[in-house]
Amino acid sequence: MVDVLYDYQMADVLAQQSHPEDPRQLLNYRQAVFYKHHISEEEFNHSLAHYSRHPQQMKAVYEGLAHHYNVQANTTSLASGGSTSTDTILVWGQKQYTLSSNLQNRFTLEQPFPRTKKPLESLRLSFLSSSFYHQGTPQLAAALSVIYDNDSVGTTAVTLPLYQSQQVLLHPLSTTRKPRSFRLSLYQMAGWDAAPQMVSLHHLRLQGIPRQTSTSTQP
Repeated sequence: MVDVLYDYQMADVLAQQSHPEDPRQLLNYRQAVFYKHHISEEEFNHSLAHYSRHPQQMKAVYEGLAHHYNVQANTTSLASGGSTSTDTILVWGQKQYTLSSNLQNRFTLEQPFPRTKKPLESLRLSFLSSSFYHQGTPQLAAALSVIYDNDSVGTTAVTLPLYQSQQVLLHPLSTTRKPRSFRLSLYQMAGWDAAPQMVSLHHLRLQGIPRQTSTSTQP
């Protein structure tokens, strides 16, 4: 089942990238997956329904898919350099996290803001994403909040489409208040009663971008 779901997701991505305006091509790509694995669409849907009713079995499938996605993401990261820019400060990072509609569809984190020698201008959240969606549009709600020393809160919230693998969220910081802590929330936009849906996040990084200091020269 893991191999079938992985090929199914890859087919969806290829169809979206190659023929975004032709929904018939999506059906053709999916039929090619069923042909490859010698199953019918009815058998595929029946299997999904079975796993939806047995979360522990679906968990094992998700773990297998996460392994596939992790290998893919590592390859993508290496091809694009896979390093943190030297002009940023790594505030927080995590290698991999998986969100699933019927097991755990939300990731939240709250931590003290790290001390930095340089004042920061903004925060940059970046990660690679892979997804399996049987129905609906793969989307992720992301919210990044900073709590300041006077208890004021600044928040940037966006909805990220998951057809592209590289995701970035920028959050400006106050120039007058000192950050005390930050809060990050990532939410898969599929309800608990939806068909099995999964989002795998890789190489999550929250980086601080130092404030640029302008220098002027006297004539």
